[in-house]
Amino acid sequence: MKRITKLLFIILTLALLVFVSACGGDDNEVNGQEDNGPVDSAATGEEEIETPEEIETPEEIETSTETTEEPAASSNIWEVWTLAYVDADEWREDIEFFRDRVVTAHPKFVDNTINTLPRNIEIGIAFNEHIDQLLENVPNLTKFEILVELQRALVIFENSHLQFGSIRSTVGGEDASFWYQLAQNRYPLEFGLFYDGLYLIRAAEDDYTARALNLRLVAINDTSVEDILAEFQTFRGHGNIYNARSVLAHYINSPGILYALGVLDGQQATYTFLDANEEMVSISMTESFPRINRNTFTIDWHLMLYEQPLVDNRAAGELPLFLQNVRQGNWYTFIEDYGILYFRTNTYMSAPPSHLIELVADLGEDLRAVIIDSRTNPGGDDTLYYGFFDAVAEAVPSDKLFFFMNEGSLSASIFAGGYLHELGATIIGQPSGQATEVYASSTPRFMPNSNFNIPVTTVYFSLSDEFGIAPDDLIFRPHVLIEYTIDDWVNNRDPNLEYVLNLLR
Repeated sequence: MKRITKLLFIILTLALLVFVSACGGDDNEVNGQEDNGPVDSAATGEEEIETPEEIETPEEIETSTETTEEPAASSNIWEVWTLAYVDADEWREDIEFFRDRVVTAHPKFVDNTINTLPRNIEIGIAFNEHIDQLLENVPNLTKFEILVELQRALVIFENSHLQFGSIRSTVGGEDASFWYQLAQNRYPLEFGLFYDGLYLIRAAEDDYTARALNLRLVAINDTSVEDILAEFQTFRGHGNIYNARSVLAHYINSPGILYALGVLDGQQATYTFLDANEEMVSISMTESFPRINRNTFTIDWHLMLYEQPLVDNRAAGELPLFLQNVRQGNWYTFIEDYGILYFRTNTYMSAPPSHLIELVADLGEDLRAVIIDSRTNPGGDDTLYYGFFDAVAEAVPSDKLFFFMNEGSLSASIFAGGYLHELGATIIGQPSGQATEVYASSTPRFMPNSNFNIPVTTVYFSLSDEFGIAPDDLIFRPHVLIEYTIDDWVNNRDPNLEYVLNLLR
């Protein structure tokens, strides 16, 4: 029954994605190359749709003569929200609408198999107390502070799919999103997550920022990265600590997010790094740029796209396999010297090539091992791959079947890992950022006055129900933990693949 429910949800999700693509535009980023496939936007928490025509635009809120008018559109969105007029009664109505939509839809409230669990009862109590306190404080808050508290209310659900206003939607030409707008502008910096912290891996092509490339970030505006992460965990919904760290790497270049976290004061963000000699290197950023929207869903949503692409500082030579062809939904190669069929999935939104099962049969005894690489795969429909997984499991011994994952392997990625785990595969890499209990979002609803969109979570899956994988802390861990280092990045090494090659030598 769970599989049927999951399949129905996937069908609805795919239908929504088709609709979104038809509307045009999205909030996923790439690094200046062409797209070749879709992405599971539920996993990224970012999406762009147009509001259905039947949703009417409410009348504009009148601004009293004693209240500061909203700045021009060119001002930072958090300044616009901070200075906007607040009608306490209308906001209380919106907040109650927000509460009603969440408690009447979220499985932790309505699914009879889990809503009586002590942890979920505690979550319900905490959520209602948060909303009650917000309702009481409305007259003393700015619009921005109200929006921040609504976002924090959703963090209580411990759900990486559930973010307030992450879907870009328009009502009467007005953007009705919160998270989407707040994170739209970025400094021309890109960070990567490694086992010991966040490192600057790409930056604008100039000598000033380039001197910090490949260095570990330790603070922003004198706030330590550890303190920023702790605050981020109270502001952005996440599945576990690995998800929080991975997502922070994606958003730590956003002045809007830094402002919401209390890190950005004014217009300047000073990033401080530690170099190999334990000396501090700082760069100050004042100008941010909007991300360039695409007309199709992109796969590597974690990368940035500007008019001038960011550059890195890596050793010369070929990129490791898992960083090649990043805009293809999936691809494969046969490593002939070792008899390895290496299959890379960047998204589970597109099915594997139909001839792959035939290829597995044709390889015969030349096929010694199979690698399914799902690192940084945000999800999609894992069931599209089960026929291929079955074929490779029959073609090679179970100890020669491998599944690669990391913190960015989300949503359907861990269900693919669960299926392969059941077939006897060895899981290699880092713990998944996706909790083993998955609560997915469906069509949003809109507040009656402010029109901000509310994600409605209605679907629940678990690795326990489907594959009997039930860790107490809900973290899906690999059989073989391999730490990915900045040195690996700089020198184009893949320690996961090296591990398998050493086994086959």
